[in-house]
Amino acid sequence: MKEPKEIHQKTISFILYIIGALTIMIPFLVSYATSSSFSSLFTNILLTIGIGLIEIGLLLKVIEKYNSYKHIATDIVLMIGLIITLIIQYFH
Repeated sequence: MKEPKEIHQKTISFILYIIGALTIMIPFLVSYATSSSFSSLFTNILLTIGIGLIEIGLLLKVIEKYNSYKHIATDIVLMIGLIITLIIQYFH
């Protein structure tokens, strides 16, 4: 049986994934539906918040896997890829 702490970490990381995805998708879907646009600053803020929430969820997942001695390489690569995306977004 899984410990309550492990169940809570999975739930929290899943909620962070969902909130991060919705933070990115909902405003862009609204802008496509209404044929309007956002300022570039607002867009950058939304992308940063969404990707940041997903990063935190991945970090919780990596910590959970590390504590149970599971393979974490793919999650680390995903985190590095998202960090590179954020860096490119700021310097582009």
